[in-house]
Amino acid sequence: MGKKNKYIFIIVILIVSFTLVVAACSNPDIVPTNKITVTADMIASDIETYSITKVEKTIFTDEQILSYVEKFTNSTEMYSDWATIGKSANDSSDSRLIISKLEPNVYHDAYIRQDDGSIAQCTFARNHNNFAYKKNMNAEVYPQSSINEEISAYTPKSPLISKESAYEQASEYANDIGANDLSLFTEEPCTIVLGGEIDSFGWMFTFTRSIDGLQKIYYPGSYYLNPDVPPNYGAPWEPEFLKIAINENGLCLLWYEGACKINDEEKNPEKIEGVDTIKDRAIDSLQKIFAASSPDDEALEINITKFELGIDLLSPDKQDDDGEYIPTWTVYFDYGYPNSEYKSQSSIVLNAIDGSYVEPRVTNQYLASI
Repeated sequence: MGKKNKYIFIIVILIVSFTLVVAACSNPDIVPTNKITVTADMIASDIETYSITKVEKTIFTDEQILSYVEKFTNSTEMYSDWATIGKSANDSSDSRLIISKLEPNVYHDAYIRQDDGSIAQCTFARNHNNFAYKKNMNAEVYPQSSINEEISAYTPKSPLISKESAYEQASEYANDIGANDLSLFTEEPCTIVLGGEIDSFGWMFTFTRSIDGLQKIYYPGSYYLNPDVPPNYGAPWEPEFLKIAINENGLCLLWYEGACKINDEEKNPEKIEGVDTIKDRAIDSLQKIFAASSPDDEALEINITKFELGIDLLSPDKQDDDGEYIPTWTVYFDYGYPNSEYKSQSSIVLNAIDGSYVEPRVTNQYLASI
């Protein structure tokens, strides 16, 4: 190619490139791309393969539910309306709660007068796997990890009971409700509030499932679901965990959710995906989830701050009564608009075996409805 022709060729390329850029900028289908950075150090796990563990939903029978109510309240006389407790039979008969007459799979609040005169609240559903108890129906329990600027007045102070003594009691209650195969995940001070005023301080213990060196991560924080970019699948039922709060007077709160039992079927080890692939999948998933829908939208700045390897209860087959504990990476990130001081925090979950985007915090039934 001659020198003159070479220059002509370069000029043509520049003109074409400029034309493409202009066309792209004027194309209504072109939307801004989010800027995604990774400031988290992702440490490869010592576990190269992991066996998926099958589990079955635990169904609490009517007899079990009543035994839990009696264990924690020393009574089985339950009411659907706390205001009728202590009134004459004619006034309270309609609100007496008879468990065998309740509609299955519907949550019910039961109110029970305890020996000290306080009114406890138990929450449960027949034919289900959740049960909760509050010693005082008006009590609110704020663990240290939930305190923010809006409720900073409820920041826990030193409890009157030692952590060791509180944990010993919590372990006994975990055994009473059949959750002694769960493992301690977090322990933290908490504040018990009545009528907006601080009543006492105690300890909150959270228990989750632990299998072969990995544990279920309990994350009460927010998450975002884009109905146009849904996860591949979710959980068969609510995540499995047990929370127990203890103060100097004993049990304040017990919340057992997602109870299940391990199926003893043979396990087949699966290879865990490499960290570089997981990073790429995380970036790709976030780009799709938070993609701009029009050219008028402003691109976001997303910063991945943490990767955490654990296990999660999921149902790839989208079943309701059985599921699998699968190794997962929880990807924590903050996001916001450029030049904005306000940043939101959230997380997504990736299957550690194939890198797919999943969501163990919601059920497949819910995902099908969005």
